[in-house]
Amino acid sequence: MPTQRPSKIYDLILQSVKDIESELQSVSSDAKLDNAKQQALDIIKNFRIIKIDPSIEELNQNQEWDIYTIAFYGETNAGKSTVIESLRIYFQEKTKLETQNKFNEILNKYENKVKEIEQDLFNTIFGIDQSKIKYDTITAKFETIKKEIETKILNLKNLDIEKKEKSHWYRFISFLNFNSIKKDIVDLERLLNKEETRVKDELKKINDEKEFGEKNLANFENFLQKLHAENLPILHDLSDGQIIGDGRSDFTQQTTHYLFTHNEQKFAFLDVPGIEGKESVVIDEISSAVKKAHAVFYVTSNPTPPQKGDVGKKGTLEKIKEHLGSQTEVYAIFNKRITNPMQLEKLLINEDEYLSLEVLDTKLKEIIGENYIGHKKLSAKVSFLALAECLAPTLKTREEKNKFLNKFTKDDLLEKALLTDFTDFITNDLIQNTKAKIKKSNFNKANEVLKELIALLASVSKKNLEPLYKQLSKELQDVTYNLNNTVQATKNRMNSEVEKATRNFENKTRKIIYSDIDTNISDDSFKNKLELTIKIQYEQVQKDLPEMIEKEFQKFQDEINEVMENFNRRVNNTIKEFRSISFDTNNSNIDINIGNGIDGVGLMGSLAGAGGLAYSAMMFGNGWNPIGWTMFAIGVVTVLIGFGKSIHKFFSDDYKKSEQKKSADENIARIGKDIKTSISEKLMLSFKDFDKLIDKIRGDLESDVEQVKKVNDYIIDSNVKLMQLSRNIQTEGQKQ
Repeated sequence: MPTQRPSKIYDLILQSVKDIESELQSVSSDAKLDNAKQQALDIIKNFRIIKIDPSIEELNQNQEWDIYTIAFYGETNAGKSTVIESLRIYFQEKTKLETQNKFNEILNKYENKVKEIEQDLFNTIFGIDQSKIKYDTITAKFETIKKEIETKILNLKNLDIEKKEKSHWYRFISFLNFNSIKKDIVDLERLLNKEETRVKDELKKINDEKEFGEKNLANFENFLQKLHAENLPILHDLSDGQIIGDGRSDFTQQTTHYLFTHNEQKFAFLDVPGIEGKESVVIDEISSAVKKAHAVFYVTSNPTPPQKGDVGKKGTLEKIKEHLGSQTEVYAIFNKRITNPMQLEKLLINEDEYLSLEVLDTKLKEIIGENYIGHKKLSAKVSFLALAECLAPTLKTREEKNKFLNKFTKDDLLEKALLTDFTDFITNDLIQNTKAKIKKSNFNKANEVLKELIALLASVSKKNLEPLYKQLSKELQDVTYNLNNTVQATKNRMNSEVEKATRNFENKTRKIIYSDIDTNISDDSFKNKLELTIKIQYEQVQKDLPEMIEKEFQKFQDEINEVMENFNRRVNNTIKEFRSISFDTNNSNIDINIGNGIDGVGLMGSLAGAGGLAYSAMMFGNGWNPIGWTMFAIGVVTVLIGFGKSIHKFFSDDYKKSEQKKSADENIARIGKDIKTSISEKLMLSFKDFDKLIDKIRGDLESDVEQVKKVNDYIIDSNVKLMQLSRNIQTEGQKQ
C-alpha cells in the first residue's frame, strides 16, 4: 500500500478499482478472451458507477480527520436529544454556555424590570386604596357633621314653632325678623352649605387622585404584560432542553453538531434524526451523519432487540445493519423512562431489563460484528432535570424539576440516573487515543465500501457464474448427446432407405426377368431383356432415391432445428436465471452480459447449410452412377455364355430357365450390392462431414461455455487483488 496522507484512502480505493478495470480493457488476438474480459469489466464497472463512486464521494464530503465525532442514532422519541442536552450542560458545551449566559442575562433584566413594575403596581394600588379610605373617611365625617347640623337646625325650627304658638309677641318679633332663632338657623344652614362645598372639593381632589392612580395601574399592568410577551418567548427559546423533542415524529429533521473540549481533548456529538419517522425526509441527514461519525451510540428506550421489518418495509434491525455496518465503535444506550421520583427509590435497571439487554447485545453483535462494543444505561430525563438550570418561568419542566429535587439532591439524581457512570466512560475511555480511533474508523468505512465490491464479486462467482457454468456444461452434454443421436438416427434411416431401395431394385428386376424367362426366351433374348430391365429399374432407383434422400435430409434438418431450438431455449432460461445481480438494500441490479456466441439458431443454420451442400455433392456429382453402364452389360453377357452348361440347356427348357434365373439372380445380386456399396460410400463421406460439423458445433459451444468460466476466472483474479488491498487497508488503519 503506497505511503500517502490517510485522507487519501478513498481516492486510493477508487483508483485501485479503476486500475483493475484498465487491466480488463486490454485487447488481445483472442476475441472470445476479450469478450470474457469485457463481461467481467462490465460487472465491476457497473457496480463502481452505481455504488462505489457515490459512496466514495459521500465519504469524501463527510470525512472528519481532526475531531473525534460521536453520532447519537436511534429510533424516533428514544431520547437521543435528551441525552445530548444533558451532556451539553454537564460538559459545559460552548454554545450551551453561550445560550445559558444569554438566558441568565435576559432573565435578570426581565426579573429586575418585573420587580420594578410590580413595586410600582404595589405603590399605585396602595395609593388607590388610601384614596378610597380617605374618601370614605371624609364622607363619613361629613355625614356626621351634616347630621349634627341638620339636627340642630331641626331642633331650632321646632323651638321656633313652639314659641310662635305660645307668644304673640314672639310672632310679631319674628315677623319683623328680629327672631334670634331664625338667625341661628340661617347660620347653621350656611355652615352646612359651606362644609358641603368644602367636602365636595376635597372628595373631588381625592377622586381625581384615585382615577390617576387607576390609570397608572392599567399602564403598569400593560407594561408588565408587554414585558412578559417580549421576554418569555425568548427565555423559552433559550431554555435548557429546547433541542428535546415534544413527542412529535420527526421533531429532529437535521443533524446538529455540538463541539466539546475536556482536558484539552476535543470531541463532537451529532444529534441525528430518528430512523422511525418519515425516512424519506431525513435519510440523507442520517447517512451523512453516520459517515462523518467515528463512533455511534444507538439510543433506544426499549431494552429488547430491535425488530425486523415487514415485506417491502425495512425494520429497525435492517436500518441499523445498513447504517452502522461500517462503524468501528458502536454502543447501545438504554434510556430508562422515569416519570416519578418514587421510581428512583429502587435500582434504575431491574433484573428483567438486564436479561433483555444481554439479548440486545447478542443481536447487535450478530448484525454489526466485532465493532459492536456493548450497552450503556441511564435515564436521560432524570439527568436533564437534575442539570437544567435555565428554564423559562412558564415551562412545565420547572415543576417536574422541583418535584424530583424535593425528593433528592442534584448529585443523588445524577448518580441514580447513572449519568455519572456514563460521563466517566466518555472521559476515561471513549475520548482517549482519538487520533488512532479517527484513522481506524475512516479506514474501516473506506474498507467497507471495498468489501461490498468484494462480497458482490464473490457472490457473482458463487451464485451466478459457477452454477451458470455448471448448468451450461450440462446443457452442452445434453445437446451433444442429442446431436449425435440425431446424426446416428439419420445415418440409420438413410442406410435403411438404401437397403430398401436396393431390395426394391432387386425384387422388381427379378420379378420382371423371371416373368420373361417363364415364356421360354432364348439366352440372347434373356441377356437383352435383363440388360433393359436392369437399366429401367436402375433409372427408377435414380429417380426415387434422391427424393428419399432429400426427404431424409429435410427430416434431419428439422430434427437438428428442434434440438438446437430446445438447447437455445434452455440456455436462455439458464442465463436469465443467473444473470441478474442484486447488490444493495434498494434491490439495484446489474445484468451479466453472458451468452455471447451461444446462439443455437446460428449454429443450426450452419449445420443445415452444410447438410445441403453434402446432399448436393452426393446427388449431382459425377460419381453418382454406382457402376459404369458398359461394364455392367459386359458382366452380364459373360455370366450368360458360360461353356459347360450350354449343351444341357439345349436339350431341357426347364434347365435353361433355371440357369437363366440363376444367372439373373447372381447378376441382380451383384449389381444390387454394387449400387448399395456405391451409394453407402457416398453417404459415408457426407456422414463424415456431418460428424466434423457436429464436432465443430460442440467445440464452438464448449468455447462459449468456457467463456463463462473465463469470466469467472477474471472475477476471481480481480477479487484476489481487491482482498489484498482490503487487508492492507485494515492493517494500515490499525497503525498508531
